Amino acid sequence: MHIERALYNASADSILDVVRGADQDANVVMVIGHAPGVPALTSLLADGQGSDEAHEALAAGFPTCGIAMLRFSGHWADLEAGGAVLDRFHVARA
Repeated sequence: MHIERALYNASADSILDVVRGADQDANVVMVIGHAPGVPALTSLLADGQGSDEAHEALAAGFPTCGIAMLRFSGHWADLEAGGAVLDRFHVARA
C-alpha cells in the first residue's frame, strides 16, 4: 500500500500521472479520492467502453461512496484516455 498525498483535491490529469507512476509489477491499482478528479478520470479513461449498465449508473452521478472498477491491460505508464474499460459502478451506501 502506498499513500499518495498528491491525490488530495487532484485533477483527473494529476491522478492519471500518479497511476502512470505505479509499480509496473502491480496487477491492481486502487485509487481512493473524491470529486471532481476521480469522476472525471473515470469518464476520461473509460470513454464509453465497457458495461452499459455501469455507464448508465455513472451517468446518473458519482456520489460519495461511489466505486468504479476499470480494467486495463498494459503497462501503467502507457495508460491514456480511452484506454480502460468500465466493468462496474456501485454506490456502497445506496
